Amino acid sequence: RRHFVEWVDRDLRAYSLGVRIEDPRSGEILKGHVRIENLRMRQDALLAEALLGPFADDPTTGMGLSEVQGSSFADRLQARLIATRSAKTSAGGTSLSHAKGSVKSSESQMVDDIMGAILQRVKQLGAHEVGHTLGLTHNFAGSSTLHGYASVMDYPPPLVTIDSTGTKLVLNNRSYADGIGYFDKVAIDYGYRPLDPSMSPEAQREQLDELLQQASLQGYVFLTDQDSSVSSADWRDSPWDSGSDPVVALQTALQVRALALQNLESSTVLSDFTPRSHLQELFPVVYLWHRYQVETAVKLIGGNLFQYALKRDVQLRALVPIDGAKQLGALDQLIAALDPKVLMIPAALADLLLPNAFGYVSEIGGSADLMSTRSGSGTFDATVASEIGANLVVSAIFSASCLERLAVQAQRNASLPSLTEVFQRLTSAVFAVDVANLVSGPCDAQRGSEVLALVAAQSVLANAYVSVTDASSSSSASHSLLVRNICKYHVQNVLLPAIQALVNDLKNLTSENVCV
Repeated sequence: RRHFVEWVDRDLRAYSLGVRIEDPRSGEILKGHVRIENLRMRQDALLAEALLGPFADDPTTGMGLSEVQGSSFADRLQARLIATRSAKTSAGGTSLSHAKGSVKSSESQMVDDIMGAILQRVKQLGAHEVGHTLGLTHNFAGSSTLHGYASVMDYPPPLVTIDSTGTKLVLNNRSYADGIGYFDKVAIDYGYRPLDPSMSPEAQREQLDELLQQASLQGYVFLTDQDSSVSSADWRDSPWDSGSDPVVALQTALQVRALALQNLESSTVLSDFTPRSHLQELFPVVYLWHRYQVETAVKLIGGNLFQYALKRDVQLRALVPIDGAKQLGALDQLIAALDPKVLMIPAALADLLLPNAFGYVSEIGGSADLMSTRSGSGTFDATVASEIGANLVVSAIFSASCLERLAVQAQRNASLPSLTEVFQRLTSAVFAVDVANLVSGPCDAQRGSEVLALVAAQSVLANAYVSVTDASSSSSASHSLLVRNICKYHVQNVLLPAIQALVNDLKNLTSENVCV
């Protein structure tokens, strides 16, 4: 009956777990067993490495980490942590960055910030898994309240911000919430509060109901795994998202992403003893940084709010459609994520993404974490990466559930966006390709932007075509006859004419002046 929190030293990914053994007769929890693995630290180290570029140009002074030749950034941070613990024991306390001397002040602060964020994440993860042993399940609505993070039972992304100069990203011990969330305290109080045995069952129930009613009145919500996928209708039930406004959160994620892409070109991203091919592992972390906020924002389109409820609940619990203006605002922000400036990969960065070095073993994830390519094994393919970035957004909008919700909600309420309106907005935005910029002049950024606009247009056409032809999707709910007919009309009367107009213009291009 002893409870365990087990730390596992593991390089590759696996789930951290919080399991329990219960008495089948009473439901009493007899034993809790938590397993936490240092791969979580490695993953956060990978994020910090990709976002911040933590190595100085001088390998002898950069954070005091570069002198460990051949070891990964995560290994070096772990060595620093061990050294820090030893220094604290012998010297009565010191900062993380002063376990070794000769470290520049700015870099000292950076290593403190990175280690602070990693340790805060591990503390939060430990509380999360212990919560499972106590009987709590996930609450993915914990990050959506106006009060900030309300539950450690959510899956939290790091809160990465931009400093006051607008030139640096900030990741520190405040990037993860501190302490147990309000919802967690309510849940434990509800499940473990000792009730007065002299009270009637009705009075005991009223006492517990009061706890939940107070939490609900303050805006705290419980939503869990069963409704958390990208196909679900309530944006609040989303893992790895942040903030009470998905549109603002997506804007922020794109801003962080843009600055992080610039950082990847910096000489401070890798140490002198790390193969340059490691950038291919860091690139997807940054390029797809906004992916979870995309999945959250798309749930606003045709979405609604709901809560789990009993018939006897005092407050009426009914589906509440998302305001039409908010739905269109989310669509506009998703369209902004298809802008060629967002999809574009700087040429200077693409030139640095070299094939895997001989004998180099991936730190985490292996080849599964690299962008796919059509240009040969190990060769970075910027076009494929842009296609992945575009399809990330378009496939979410054209998911069977999103299209179905749009078709149904417009029938019930004319003030809400229809499937037709979404088609028109999306088409007018992504098919605004200026072919003239592809015809003459050098292969500059402007002409590259038009090529990427074609990539986004191709993604829209491909996903719309699937919605027309898919009668029985094996991977998700199939499109209804209503949705397929609406999509068919717009493919034939809007998308295909737009594509044909582009093709007619492109026929005028010759091999000498094509910039692709």
